[in-house]
Amino acid sequence: MNEPDAHRLSLAANAQPGARRKGPYLVLLACIVTLYCYNGAALPVLSPGLTGYFGISVMELGLLLAVPTLIGIISYAVTGPACDRWGGKKMLCIAILGIALSFALCGAGTTLAIFAAGVLTNEFFSCVAGVCLPSYVARLYPGSHRRVFSLTLMTMSLSGVITPLVVGRLVTGFPDHFARVLHAPYAILAVLLVVGAILFSRAPSDAPTEGDSVEERVSLRAGLHLLSRPFMLVILLLATLHATSDAVFSKWFPIYATRQFGDALKHPGDVLMLFGLAYAVSRGALALAPEGWGQRALLIFPGLLGGSTLLACLWANNARLMFWGYPIAGLMWSLEYPTLLSEASRRAPRYLASL
Repeated sequence: MNEPDAHRLSLAANAQPGARRKGPYLVLLACIVTLYCYNGAALPVLSPGLTGYFGISVMELGLLLAVPTLIGIISYAVTGPACDRWGGKKMLCIAILGIALSFALCGAGTTLAIFAAGVLTNEFFSCVAGVCLPSYVARLYPGSHRRVFSLTLMTMSLSGVITPLVVGRLVTGFPDHFARVLHAPYAILAVLLVVGAILFSRAPSDAPTEGDSVEERVSLRAGLHLLSRPFMLVILLLATLHATSDAVFSKWFPIYATRQFGDALKHPGDVLMLFGLAYAVSRGALALAPEGWGQRALLIFPGLLGGSTLLACLWANNARLMFWGYPIAGLMWSLEYPTLLSEASRRAPRYLASL
C-alpha cells in the first residue's frame, strides 16, 4: 500500500467515529429542545390564571407577554453574527444554560417580579437557541437543509402537542393548587436542562476552522449586504411575518377564546394541542419529501391558504369552527417556515444565523 492510500484510510478511520457520534447527540439535542420549549407552550395555557394568582389586570398580563418580544429583538441582533462567526454549538450550550436559569427563576418566582424576570430571561435565551439550532444542524447536514429544518421544527412542535394538553388538565383538575402547577415543572426542567447542556457540550463542533478563506469569514456588514438582494429581502419579510403572527396569536389565543366563547370551546389547551400536532405532522411529512420538491409552491401557497382559513374562522365567530379551523390553518402555514429557512440557507449558507 502506498503512502497516499494509507493516509486516506487513516483519515476515513478518524472520520467514522465522529460520524457515529453525530446521531446520538442529535437525539439528545431533540430531547433538550422538547424540554426548553416548555415555556412557550405552557405560558399561554397558564396565562388566564396568572391574573388572579399575581393580582394583575389583563393589560398588565399583556405587558408580561409582549415585553419579552422586545428583548428577543436584542437577542437576535447579537446572536446571529456571533453564531455565524463562532459556530452554533457554543452558542447553543450558552442558550440551554440560560434557559435553565430562566426556568429556575420561574420555578422560584412566587412574586411577580421574580417570575417576570424568568420570563424575560427565557425569551432572550430562547431566541438565542432559535437562531443557533437551525444553523447548527444545517452545517452538520449541508446537503439536506429543508429536511433537517423540518425535522428540527417538528421536534420543537412536540412540546406544543404534549404541554398544552397536560398543563390544561392540571389547571382544570387542580384549581386550588395553581401555584404548584405553575412553579413545579419549571424547577424540575431547570435541573434537566443543566444536565442536558453538560452532555451536549461533548457533541461535534460546527465552528469555522482556521482554514476558512478571508472571503468566507463572517462580518455583520457582509451579512446585512445580502438584504440588498430583492429575493433575500422578500424571504426575510415573509419569515418575519410568519413567526410574528404565529407567536402573537398562539400567546393570546387562550385569553381570546375564554372571553369570546367561554366553556363552548372546552379548554383552549386542547386547541393548542391540536395546533401543535398539526405542526408536527406537516413538518414531519415535509422532512420525508425529497429535498427541493415543490419549493416554489411551498413558498407561496401554505401562507395564503392557512391565513385565509384562520380569517374565515375569526369572521364566522363560531366555537366549533375555531376549535378545528385554527389547527387546520396551522397544518397548512407550518409548511412555509422551513421552506423559507432552506431557501435562505441555500442562497447564503455562511450567513444563515445572521439572516
